Amino acid sequence: MPYKSKRNMRNLTTEEKSAKHLFKTKKGWMNSTKIWGVTVAGIAFSSFLVANVGLVNPVSADVVTQSQTQVTNTAVAVPEAQADQVKAQSAKDDAQTKSDQANQAVQTAQADVTAKTQTVDSAQKVADEAPTHIAQAQTDVDNQTPVANEAQAKADNTQTAEKVAQAIADIADANLAQVTQTEKSAQAAVDNNQADQNKANTTISDDQNQISTAKSQVVADKAKQADNAQKIDDLTNTAKNDQAQIGKATDELNSAKQTQAKAQTDYNNALNQNNADKSAVQADQNAMNNDSAQSTIKLPDTSVWNEAKPTTQQGWDERTKKLKQWDSQGSALNENGFVLNPKDLINIDVNNLTSEQKLEIDDFYGNLINQIRQQDGMHQVVVGGQSMDKFADEVAANYDKDSWNIIGNKAGAGHDVSAITAAAKTVGLTDSQGNIYEDLSAGYLGMVSNPGTLAGYKEAIYDTVVSMLFKDASAHYGHTISLLGVSDWKYGFTDAAISIDHMGQIHLLGADLSNIKSDYNRDTKTGYMGHTSNVVDPAKWSSVGSHTPVFGNNPELAKQLAADQAKEAQSAQLINTTQSALNSANQDVATKQAKLDSLNPANVQQQINDLQNENDSLANDINLNNSKVASLETDIQNAQNKLAQLQAQAPKLVSDLNDAKSAVSAARTVADQANKTLATVKANNQSAQADAKAQADKLAAYQAVLSQYQNADKNLQASQATAHETLETAQANFDQANQVLKNALAKQAVDDAEKAAQAEKDKQATQLPNSNMGHNAEVTSDQTIGHNGTVTTGSPLTSTSTDKAKSASVAETLPQTGTSASNSFMALIGMLLLSLVSILGLGKLNKKRN
Repeated sequence: MPYKSKRNMRNLTTEEKSAKHLFKTKKGWMNSTKIWGVTVAGIAFSSFLVANVGLVNPVSADVVTQSQTQVTNTAVAVPEAQADQVKAQSAKDDAQTKSDQANQAVQTAQADVTAKTQTVDSAQKVADEAPTHIAQAQTDVDNQTPVANEAQAKADNTQTAEKVAQAIADIADANLAQVTQTEKSAQAAVDNNQADQNKANTTISDDQNQISTAKSQVVADKAKQADNAQKIDDLTNTAKNDQAQIGKATDELNSAKQTQAKAQTDYNNALNQNNADKSAVQADQNAMNNDSAQSTIKLPDTSVWNEAKPTTQQGWDERTKKLKQWDSQGSALNENGFVLNPKDLINIDVNNLTSEQKLEIDDFYGNLINQIRQQDGMHQVVVGGQSMDKFADEVAANYDKDSWNIIGNKAGAGHDVSAITAAAKTVGLTDSQGNIYEDLSAGYLGMVSNPGTLAGYKEAIYDTVVSMLFKDASAHYGHTISLLGVSDWKYGFTDAAISIDHMGQIHLLGADLSNIKSDYNRDTKTGYMGHTSNVVDPAKWSSVGSHTPVFGNNPELAKQLAADQAKEAQSAQLINTTQSALNSANQDVATKQAKLDSLNPANVQQQINDLQNENDSLANDINLNNSKVASLETDIQNAQNKLAQLQAQAPKLVSDLNDAKSAVSAARTVADQANKTLATVKANNQSAQADAKAQADKLAAYQAVLSQYQNADKNLQASQATAHETLETAQANFDQANQVLKNALAKQAVDDAEKAAQAEKDKQATQLPNSNMGHNAEVTSDQTIGHNGTVTTGSPLTSTSTDKAKSASVAETLPQTGTSASNSFMALIGMLLLSLVSILGLGKLNKKRN
């Protein structure tokens, strides 16, 4: 569009705009310098009035009637005037608050004016630059248009090319999928053919194996028939000869039965003697236990351990209830079971026990174990001995070496199996079954009544055993079973030992005779050998010593116990001897009875009948197998025919598969090429589309610049209109605020003038000479108060009223002297004039421009 340059306010340079702030009215812009010129004139005039206030209107003195009544009325009026002053001051403060709020609004509006002014400046700059730049902008648009059109045409072409390439690639992919499916079908046909051939071959092979087996069975059955026929002949001859031997075999059987009866009597006598010897040993032990304070452990009903393992959930639930009762009853029975022996209150080092202390502890532990073993009917155990003591000490040392603390750094880790198995190996016990030897406790030494003493060590052992017997549900009663030696649970042991490691853990070790692997030394206390009948192979023990366990201090009781234990061992050995003789007699009777039975002619005939029945059955089996062979041979022939047919079809199927593979290879080549071409075309299209967009964006940018220059006048006018509206709003707010302030200041000035006049009046009243006062307190001569405050004779005032309204009137009409109150009043008048002149200066100029 044509653009016509105009010379107006928007043609100011940047320096001119900085020097002269522009304000916009309805009819144009005005220079703020002019506005401030008027304002400065007002300020100068106001300052002149304030500085020279004492020169305006030379003042005459007031002549008032000096009477006592006037003085009294004046004194009453002063408080009322003061109250009015307070009200006026409050009104002034309120007006000042509103003025401050209005001023804040003016400042906000002024900031908006500044922003709008910057917008006008920007629009002005564009308008100023338009004549020199619009031609270039039009040229840029004209030059860019064909470039953008060409780029778009190229993009359209590449998009079409992509669609064509996509269609070709789709056709190639579809063809590839079709020939691939054909290849799969051909491969499936070849695979099925091969599978059918394999099946036919398997059938042939299996049938041939069955034929071979059947034929072999026929041969075996015929051989068995021949053998049975020979046995029948032999048995027939034997029956004839056995009739003469029956009497002799009967005599031999009767003699064997007599021997058997004597052996049974000897065994019963030995068993009864052994029971008597055991009772004597127990009586001795009881006597020794009664002879000195002994700790005891009492078991509740032990029948639960003699029951067979449950086989149903209901059975297990019932077993669980009984075990809970076992725990509760056992804990109650042994709540105070440990008995302190005063002789045990000696300090010991549990990690460096003397041989006597070790023996004492072994005796204490052995007594506890054998007490409970006796109550549940299980065999006694041997505690201590060369190998078992070494085993226990080695286990404790290995725990120390591994720092294996089950309530410390290995909490929850369980037993140190490697430490146990290594120690077992050193003493000739098997080391290949993990932990089958140890029951372990920790923390008990720290809970005893006499720590550091032999009594404390025994108390910890006692608490350990009781806890394992009656508080072992969390371990599934494994410790309980081990200590009781319940055979049904397979956790019994025959030899035991005890030790403690440096962490205070108590190790209870137990081994069974079946655990012995090599040289094992059982040189120990025979006082606990109440189970010698359980020794499987005594030759495995390198030596057996003797030791009298120390339960009390009565040597006679100890000697008697040793003698009774020796007798018990002898009677136990006699049981073994008589048991062996009884077993031999039983075997002899069985042998002779079998011989007599074999001489029974009726029995021989039964054998002959059985053999004949067996031959009949074999003949039937032979017939069945021969029929099976014939049927299998037919199946083989059919399978061979099917195999030949499949083998004949295979070459054609393989050829079809090869053709399909070739077709797939060719189709894949075509599809790959088509997709490569499609990828290239897509890339070209993406590049062309991007270029077309870039060129279009560039053209749009040029067009935007051209439009900005072409519409510069309209944009400038819009900016000026917005700035004008902002200025008018700010001006109205400013005028309203100043009017409020002016009213408040005027009211305050009047109040201050009235107050000053009253104060001056009161002052003059108090300064009248007493000689001029009449009897009725009235002034009797005419007086005038001079400029300097002196009183001279003159015309009297006609009004002597002191009411509030007249006081205010006097303050308004009479000129004042140069007191401080008068100067304050004139200062306020000067400030008011300053504000009025400033406002009127701006207002008149605006009115003039309007």
